[in-house]
Amino acid sequence: MTVLIAFLDSDNFVTYVVQPPEDGQDWAQIYTERNNCKCIESSEDGSFRGKRAATGDKYYENLDAFIGPQPYPSWSLNTT
Repeated sequence: MTVLIAFLDSDNFVTYVVQPPEDGQDWAQIYTERNNCKCIESSEDGSFRGKRAATGDKYYENLDAFIGPQPYPSWSLNTT
């Protein structure tokens, strides 16, 4: 499983995603400290946190998941 790191803005929107080195370090924490922002792990195959994080997605802490942008104004998020 390939781990990715999603960089979040102050509203928890993904601004960009990187693949960190596979050296056993906690790169989400390292990037958080270096860039003074929130960084969350995601997976390439979507096996955790709902889906693969992508630029423009939003991270919902209460769901511990990345959700894509609302495709139509009439659609609402079903959290069940």
